[in-house]
Amino acid sequence: MNRFPLANKTGLVAGAASGIGAATARVLRSHGRNVTLLDLHLNAVQTVARSIGDRQTPALGAVATDPRSLAVQQSVDHFGTLDVVFANAGMVTDPQYLR
Repeated sequence: MNRFPLANKTGLVAGAASGIGAATARVLRSHGRNVTLLDLHLNAVQTVARSIGDRQTPALGAVATDPRSLAVQQSVDHFGTLDVVFANAGMVTDPQYLR
């Protein structure tokens, strides 16, 4: 029994151009979930979107002042719903945290 059915659901993955975000998007898509991808690196996230598969997968570059609301709206416009957000993206702007 699948407690969390994924088919015909829509997810938004932030930080989807590489690593955990890209892997999460691929797994969600392989289980039948529609996925919208969001990342600062538009070319890289478009490459991931093309590699995912059979349906058109929106890939958005985070170029607006607050791209999250744009990404949510575009996902809803494209798929008609948004069921889950995987907020994988993060930025460190103070180098002291990298030490």
